[in-house]
Amino acid sequence: MTDTEDVRRRLVGGGVIAAGSVVVLVVLAGIPTTLAEAVPVVWIAVGGGMLILAGRLERLSLGVTAVGWPRIGAVGLAILALGSSTVGFVQLLEASGWGGLLNAVFALGVALILAFGALECWFGGLQIDEDAFVVEA
Repeated sequence: MTDTEDVRRRLVGGGVIAAGSVVVLVVLAGIPTTLAEAVPVVWIAVGGGMLILAGRLERLSLGVTAVGWPRIGAVGLAILALGSSTVGFVQLLEASGWGGLLNAVFALGVALILAFGALECWFGGLQIDEDAFVVEA
């Protein structure tokens, strides 16, 4: 398996985990009826969907241009990072006790990891070999 296939397989895996999280949220909490309930479900679904697209499509046509899979993956990871950091900061503002603080630290840690992944995909090889982000012709 090449590095490119490995990165793309991991993007699909992350997208499937995000999609599974959406299903679990909807089953446990019900279908969101307010904007505050719908926003977390939508950002996880959109971010996960973009990761699945990045792993399955070489390019995505957007009007007159085509975007390569690393950029699609970067946007998906950035969406998930933004949502996770938002949850983390809200937890910091509302946290009471050690449990809330640990939730906030966890959410912000996940956001940081996702942001590093987004930068890696966007710039195509800062720490990972740049050959892993080649878009086939």
